[in-house]
Order: sequence, then C-alpha cells, then structure tokens
Amino acid sequence: CTSKGKCSVVGDRCRAASVVDCEQKSDVCRTAGLCRVRRGECTATSVSDCRKAIAKVQMPNRQNIDVNLCDGLGQCAAKNGVCAPGGDQDCRRSLMCRVWGRCKQYKGTCVADKLDDCRNSKACTEFGMCANIDGKCQK
Repeated sequence: CTSKGKCSVVGDRCRAASVVDCEQKSDVCRTAGLCRVRRGECTATSVSDCRKAIAKVQMPNRQNIDVNLCDGLGQCAAKNGVCAPGGDQDCRRSLMCRVWGRCKQYKGTCVADKLDDCRNSKACTEFGMCANIDGKCQK
C-alpha cells in the first residue's frame, strides 16, 4: 500500500480507488507526484502533482538535499502518468543542469548531452567532474 498507493480492495485485487489512497495512505504522491487515480493506479496528471513531490538529490560533495521534482530534476510535466521533463527547457532550468550538467531531455530524464554541459556545471568547476560519460558528468 505505502509504496504504490494500492490501498483499497476492489474485487479480489488491491487498487488505488481514490486520491486518499495516493495522497494520504502512501508515499507515491509525496515522492513521485503520483497523486491522482486512473484505472486503479496512482498517476501524475498535472504540473502541480510534479511540483509538490520531493526527491533527494546527491550533490557533488556527497551531501543529499531535498528538491521538488520540477525545480530539482527537471521533471515538470505529467507524461504517460509519470513526472518527466516536458522538453529541454525543463532540464535547462533545473538544479540537475546547474550542478550536474544534465541539461538535455532524453527518454524521460535529463542528461548531459555535450561536453560543454559538463564543463559549465558545478560538478566540473568545483569537483573536476568534467568528462561526459554516458550522459553523466564524471572524472
């Protein structure tokens, strides 16, 4: 129940039957923006769902900070029931771009696309993580 919001019994199955299952009885709204019910599942249906969700991001100094999915990870749009970047602009405005160089939207996440993405990031300028390896800035 707490991991997926399927807190109600419907027939012989556990399902999300109301927003109470998604928002109050489980963590999926708070951590992933899955706050609305669609076909027995908790899903994201709006930007506001994604903005209210909080995720942990590890900074280059290994400190974890709490960020909302939109400002922190660039996951500002509700796409196919989950929070994801609506386009490159969501990634470019995010903390992940400024800190980790992940400024390009690719397959539902933000990645480092060019070497300059890494070179302009805090990970590079302060911690020497300037190489773009598989969409991530690393040493």
